[in-house]
Amino acid sequence: MCADRRRRHLCELLRTGGGDANRDCGWNFRNPSIGQPGELLPLTGSFIPFAVTKAAREGARDPRLSIEERYGNRAQYQRLVTDAATRLVQAGYLLNEDVDRVVERALANWDEITRGTTLAGN
Repeated sequence: MCADRRRRHLCELLRTGGGDANRDCGWNFRNPSIGQPGELLPLTGSFIPFAVTKAAREGARDPRLSIEERYGNRAQYQRLVTDAATRLVQAGYLLNEDVDRVVERALANWDEITRGTTLAGN
């Protein structure tokens, strides 16, 4: 299968899964200059971040909900992350002693993404 056809196929698989599959699918294929352009570059990921605010989302014509629309504020995001981590502990997928680290890392990501916006520290 040629690289472009394979890329389209993989992206289509993501989109049919529903939800917020990135429009450019996020798969990193090998650069043709290094050979085998139809193969994925292993252990390399990418993402298209959500807009921080509804206004930014609308300005970019991004159909995905913004961080503001999804979570409202940092405290609500923290509650959701903590609840999700607690469910993972209950299901046996996460150690209870790791919950604080997971939440701290998620909040550090929030702070980085929202820096300089109306949601910063909010």
